Amino acid sequence: MILDDPDVLAVLRNLYRVRSATVQEFSALVSLPTARLGSILETLQDAGYLLRDGDRLTPISPDTAVAASVTSALAGLADSSALLDALPLLSRDWEVGESGTEYALTAEIIHGHHAQWEAWGRYAMQWPPRDPICLYPDLQILSEIIAPDIAQSGLRVSLRALLPASICADPASLPTLELLMNAGVQIRTLPRVPYWIYVDAGIYASVPVTWEEHPPNSILIIRQPAVVAALAFAAETQWSLGVPFTADAAGWESVLRLLAQGLSDKAIASSLDTSMRTVQRRITEAMDELGASSRFELGVAYARQQAARG
Repeated sequence: MILDDPDVLAVLRNLYRVRSATVQEFSALVSLPTARLGSILETLQDAGYLLRDGDRLTPISPDTAVAASVTSALAGLADSSALLDALPLLSRDWEVGESGTEYALTAEIIHGHHAQWEAWGRYAMQWPPRDPICLYPDLQILSEIIAPDIAQSGLRVSLRALLPASICADPASLPTLELLMNAGVQIRTLPRVPYWIYVDAGIYASVPVTWEEHPPNSILIIRQPAVVAALAFAAETQWSLGVPFTADAAGWESVLRLLAQGLSDKAIASSLDTSMRTVQRRITEAMDELGASSRFELGVAYARQQAARG
């Protein structure tokens, strides 16, 4: 990540403040060796943060440049924490360069799980949720903080939650999942949910400060429209691949959900943390229950059942 380099970040911040200058003019403002500055400018140009027209340097706004970088990072599941850490600084420098005045930052860092849940309520009051998605690699925050608060307050939650199939197949998870669904949460499953993000298209998004940490101890809430749009695209893509979850998902239902996604018996067993023999037994149970004589007929019968449930 190029913004891990403090010299690169310093040059970009200065570019945002002066906005447009020649290489010669800009060199006089930055206390870096000439050879190093040229290399940095070339790096920023290649990364999409800078346009060069002859000797003229014109920076690209941070929301546009960072949105493209975040999309690329999510596609490769790369560590985008340095880029996201730098986003508030770059946004402020861009705004200073644009008007000469300081503006409130359009990003906020929240530390602690309870504080994150409280911040969600605060943001919801100011910017009511439209159709948010949250990707959860595990159930910890939902079961320890969110579900108990919902149970106590009777809160209705507008949220689409994407969870690993293995968690949803665990009978111990069902009370939490049923409580969430009764509160209005829509749940879908994937064999693996690789990262935690929250995004409500057109409003705001949130990512972990430490990218691979889940549940994240600290989160960055972002309101830059282009960055939110990039994260929303990533979340919607994952959501579209998910399989709807219902309260009767224990037993063979969890196996058929993964079978419908094209997973092999071995992959299903690994995803559900069970044995191949158990998976095959569940399939036999489903064939008996749905009156199917082959796996093909089972798939057709299961699809009809899901369609009838809506």
